[in-house]
Amino acid sequence: MRIRARSIYLFMTALVFCGLALAKEAILIVYVTDADGKPVEGVVLSIEGDDSRSDPTDSAGIMRMALPKDTRPGDWIHLQLLKGAEGNENWILISPWNGRVLMPPFDGKPDSFVSVVAAKKFDKRMLANPKALRAMAESVLYELAPKTASETITEGQRRAVLEEVAKAYGLDPGDVDRAIGTWAEKAEAPYEIGLAALYARNYPLATGQLSRSLEIREGELERNKTEAANAAFFLGQSLYNEVRYQESANAYRKALALRPTDDMIINRLGVALTQAGILRAAWNDNFE
Repeated sequence: MRIRARSIYLFMTALVFCGLALAKEAILIVYVTDADGKPVEGVVLSIEGDDSRSDPTDSAGIMRMALPKDTRPGDWIHLQLLKGAEGNENWILISPWNGRVLMPPFDGKPDSFVSVVAAKKFDKRMLANPKALRAMAESVLYELAPKTASETITEGQRRAVLEEVAKAYGLDPGDVDRAIGTWAEKAEAPYEIGLAALYARNYPLATGQLSRSLEIREGELERNKTEAANAAFFLGQSLYNEVRYQESANAYRKALALRPTDDMIINRLGVALTQAGILRAAWNDNFE
C-alpha cells in the first residue's frame, strides 16, 4: 500500500510539474532514496556545469529542478549533490555511481522522473550493502585504466584511487577492499560478476560476464541505456587489459554511441585505437 501511494504521489507530482514545464520551462522530477529504499529528505541537487539547483527533497524524497533551456528528452545530464548546501554534507550519490542520468520524456507519465540513491558518509553499514559496494567498485574501476597508450597502471595508482574513493565515502580503504571482495563472492548477475572480476584483475572472467551483460542490456535497450553504457565501458576496459585492443575499441564505441558526451569514454576509445594501430596507421597515411 505504501509503494502504491508513493507511485500515485509521483504520478500526480509529475503531472503538475509537467504543466509547469509546458507553460514555462522543463522541470526534472527526482526521487531520492537511501541504500535501503527509504526516502531521503532535505538534500539539494544541482547539474554539473549549470547554475540550476533543486528544491530540498520533501518527506517523500521528491524534489524538482528547472533544467537548462536546451535540455531535451534523451539527453544525458550529470547530477551532483550541491556542495555547501545545508543537509548535504554527509551524503554521497551511489546510484548512478557517476551521477549521469538519461533525461526522461516530459510527458507527465509515472515514469517521467529520475530515481537516484544516496548514502550517508561514514556509515559502515555500506560495507555490507550491495548497492553501495557496486558503486564503490565502479568508481574505483572508472579511474583504473590507462589514459594514454604509454601508461601502465601501477599498484601505487590502484591504492591511491581506492583511498580516494574510500575517503569520499568516509570509510577505510582496507575495509572497502575487503568488503568488495566479500560482495564479489556473492555476486550472481553477469554485470556484478564481471565488475568484481575486473576489480580482481581476472580479465577473462570479466570479459565473458560483461559481454553477456551487454548482450542482455542491448536486448532491452530502451529501458537499459544507462546499464548498457556501463557494461560496454567496463567491457572495453577488461578487453584492453587482455591486450585485445581492437575488441576493446569496439566496446568503447558502443559505450560512446549510448553516452556520446562522456569525455572519459572518448579518451579510452582513443587509447584503445592507438594501441590497435588504427590511429597510428591513419596518421602515417596522412602525414608521412
